[in-house]
Amino acid sequence: MPGHPFFLKAIDSLSSHNRKWFSPYITIMSSTGPLYLSLIWRQYSLMEHAESERVRILGRDEYMSRNWSFFSHHLGNSWHMWDAEAIFWVCAKLCRTV
Repeated sequence: MPGHPFFLKAIDSLSSHNRKWFSPYITIMSSTGPLYLSLIWRQYSLMEHAESERVRILGRDEYMSRNWSFFSHHLGNSWHMWDAEAIFWVCAKLCRTV
């Protein structure tokens, strides 16, 4: 919805999240990527809003597998570099031991 308060908050919060971390992957994820939007959504969800200002998060089965779906996910990862591979490798090793 044009002018939705969630996206206004996301846009207004860009400058305060503009940080350079030790890793390009973490910098992108936390300043403009999915982690950034998750953080903003969490802040937004703790505030009171009118029903028309609610944010609904679609599950995978809602945006991928229905004949009425108009969303899709295309894996790109064009911004992934050495650091993303290292992070995923560490996560894979840690997840196996838990």
